[in-house]
Amino acid sequence: MKRMILGVMILVTACIGGVGTPEVAGSPAPFPTPAPSPTATPLPPPTHMVICIDRSGSYQEWTRPALLAIADLIPELVTSGAGWRIDIRWIEANSYRPEAHIGTFELPPLPPLPGPMPTFTPWPTPENPLERYEPTREAQATRQAAAEASLTATREWIQRSYQDAHRKALEFAETIRRLQPEVAQRSDIWGCLIKASELFVSRPNSERWLIIASDMEEAGTQQKNSLKLHGVHVRIVFWKATKAAQARQLRELWTQRFQEAGAADVGFFDPSLGLDPIRRELLQGGKP
Repeated sequence: MKRMILGVMILVTACIGGVGTPEVAGSPAPFPTPAPSPTATPLPPPTHMVICIDRSGSYQEWTRPALLAIADLIPELVTSGAGWRIDIRWIEANSYRPEAHIGTFELPPLPPLPGPMPTFTPWPTPENPLERYEPTREAQATRQAAAEASLTATREWIQRSYQDAHRKALEFAETIRRLQPEVAQRSDIWGCLIKASELFVSRPNSERWLIIASDMEEAGTQQKNSLKLHGVHVRIVFWKATKAAQARQLRELWTQRFQEAGAADVGFFDPSLGLDPIRRELLQGGKP
């Protein structure tokens, strides 16, 4: 009888001790969860791009190809990142006036799609048959289902944001394609440059690009003023040049002017290249 009582006391003591004993190395942690997600990095301000398109008589054969290339580029900018603001203007007899403004397109920041659902650590099978782990398993399953539902809702919201942005970009691009500009008698290149520098002032913390589709030949009154392009990337695309000596002089002249205005860098690109060099600079995975 004493042995029976002693055995019962030992069994009760073992059970109580197993419940109250602190965790030791190797024992499962309560309610296992996935590793915490990294803190989201704040996005920089949207990139600001001003595009000047020449519609003067000396450039008229390249005005429409430049318009179409820009229209093709705009939907490609709908990628994850800080977003865009694009101001498009004419180079004409008076490029500074409000009527020289073609249109503005703003693309909001778009976050990347979330990654796959993190794997929850499964609750191990208990070694002690007297311990009940079912409530813990049920709690884990509930938490995992909630996390999966939240991830699915986030993914669907981001996908809708992409679809909406892409639709708006296509609509704006179609507006650009439908333009039928009249030929301007003069090309006030400086008027568009001065207006661009003023627009850039409103976004000093943005990455800024000045894209110019022109032969860069000044014709008529030029609205020269203090040009401020500090940190701006300047690209002359669809650059029409017919004589090598004249082209060299124009390139050196405008490169010096842009550098004196504080431009970060300057590039000239032949019409045969289209906007492919710009794609490689603006977009990851651009066309080769």
